[in-house]
This record gives sequence, structure tokens and C-alpha cells, in this order.
Amino acid sequence: MPFEGALGRNAILDKAEEFKLDREIVAPDSLSIRGDEIFTGVLGGDIVRIRKDGSVTTVARFNDKDKCGKSDLL
Repeated sequence: MPFEGALGRNAILDKAEEFKLDREIVAPDSLSIRGDEIFTGVLGGDIVRIRKDGSVTTVARFNDKDKCGKSDLL
């Protein structure tokens, strides 16, 4: 299948800006963007919020790492 149309070359990421986080996050997965904030799950099952200023806040903590179905929302 040729790389054309939506699969074609583009320069979208050339405009990306790097920013520093105030703490390390390990194994981010499943990013979700709401307004200017990014939410992601991290290793261990917690959910963190990342703001434009680089601040990282845990917004959901899973007490039972073996059963990621229940959480204590912060």
C-alpha cells in the first residue's frame, strides 16, 4: 500500500515544542487530551495529569494493583 493521502509524508510534528516535567513518569500509555491538559495511565495503574507548565499530578490512584477496576479518585 503506497504512503499517500493520510499516510503520506507531512511536517506536522516539526511544530512540536518540548517541555520539561516536574517529575518523571514511567511508561505513559493511552494519552487523552482535554483542553491544555494531558491525562495518561502510568506503570502501576495510576492516572496522571500533565499541564503546560510541566506539573504532573496524580488524579487517580489504584489501591489494588492486581485489580485495576477499582480506584480512589483524588
